Amino acid sequence: MKKLVVVISTFILLFSLFLFFYFKKNSYTLEYKINDINVKETYDKDKKYYLFIFNYENKEYSFITYAKYSNKRKLVKDIKISKNDDLTCLKPEFDNIPSYQLCHNGVNQVDLATPNNPDLLKSYENFNIYDLNNKTYLLWNYHNFVYLNNKENKLIKLFTKDIYNINLITTYNNYLIVPDNNSEYTFNKIYLINKDNGKKEVIDLRYDLYYNDTYFLGNFKNNIYLYDKKQEQEYYINLKKKKIYKTSNKVLINNKWLDISTYKLKQNEGLFQNDSIFSYVIDNEKLYAKYLDYQIQISLLEAKMIVYQKDFDVYFLSDNTLYYYNPYQGLKKLISYSEWDFNYKNMIYIFD
Repeated sequence: MKKLVVVISTFILLFSLFLFFYFKKNSYTLEYKINDINVKETYDKDKKYYLFIFNYENKEYSFITYAKYSNKRKLVKDIKISKNDDLTCLKPEFDNIPSYQLCHNGVNQVDLATPNNPDLLKSYENFNIYDLNNKTYLLWNYHNFVYLNNKENKLIKLFTKDIYNINLITTYNNYLIVPDNNSEYTFNKIYLINKDNGKKEVIDLRYDLYYNDTYFLGNFKNNIYLYDKKQEQEYYINLKKKKIYKTSNKVLINNKWLDISTYKLKQNEGLFQNDSIFSYVIDNEKLYAKYLDYQIQISLLEAKMIVYQKDFDVYFLSDNTLYYYNPYQGLKKLISYSEWDFNYKNMIYIFD
């Protein structure tokens, strides 16, 4: 009987160890061929991404994804090739990973996505709306915030005067956070606009902060950090307690708190940072997807500002029109507003 127990226990232990090592995430790189196309497949367990590099006719095509880890290898099952004028495109097919077409113009990898041409959905307060993409928008029109989503449109008034530029403003989770602009030089209260219902709250601050000398550093948990350069003081506002507190000079860099000098804070060098593998950037008025050593042009549209980005989603302005892009969904025209031809900074806020 004892021998049987030992055998069963040993079997359970060995089987558990097998399952542990079989399903354990491991970084790896391997190379193979599909349809005479060289494939380099990499998984980074720390940063949790797959990178596939395809080499075809001496040109590299890259594909990155945060797809769930698989203990399988050689995940590319097929690659379809198409050619049109100067573009050569590959469409990889993976095992349980969604994909999209990868194109090369002979010089660089590109995604020359063209925007859809939707009918006008509606107009509200001089905003021409084509598609809200299931998001909530808070748009400044010098007088009010225009609140837009698929359920409701309304105006939210904060100030007693028209303001051309709101220089100090930020977002956090469900809130748009706007210091009071009714005073000329200082503010001692901030407004919170809830994206879920458009309702506003007021937080009365215990201090006067200088409007033109203050900037937001970033956020951590329920706290919003900001720095008043004139008073050389860092603060944080706890949104749950609705209170402000003084704190020492510190910033959050890649989830680590670091001390920072007053000189750097006064040079606007105190912004919190969190490095990301994938991001969108604008270079010479063109939008690019950037990751690792790769930079891929997105569309031929001129881009003047990235409004919002999250994962592979990006919202950006071209001329007076807001567009949405995702490599899996393409390029969408969303909202046009004539004032965005001239003034657009700190005027557009987008919430999931």
